Amino acid sequence: MKEFALAQNAYDIHPPKGGMKKGKTPRQVAIEEVAEETGLAAESMEPIGTLVPISGYFNFRTRVFLATGARRMEDPPEGDEIEKQKVLRRPLATAIEMCKDGRIREARAVSALFLAEARAFSDARDGKSEAVTCGR
Repeated sequence: MKEFALAQNAYDIHPPKGGMKKGKTPRQVAIEEVAEETGLAAESMEPIGTLVPISGYFNFRTRVFLATGARRMEDPPEGDEIEKQKVLRRPLATAIEMCKDGRIREARAVSALFLAEARAFSDARDGKSEAVTCGR
């Protein structure tokens, strides 16, 4: 996703994200956010990590999920974003290079992509490899 970050006065690139909703599990929220922000329905949504972005200041956690087997939805749900986000589709290896060269710099996005890369390597080692992309 490419979205304007007001505090940075610049565009940031990040995977779909959203806050917790009362009565929903983190996995349910992840499924909804991917659908709303990308128009894709994931066949599988696996937790791959939990981040604590600013542990010295806030009791805040970011749960990271890996969506696989995505398919385009006929009638995707509307999101609550003020500005329409641009959806970017890149192979995981390209997204990792974008982290390394500074094109992706939002800390949670960088961490999530490196967790996805670690999972991809683990799956390849175990013979469960699948192409992984960021966005659509």
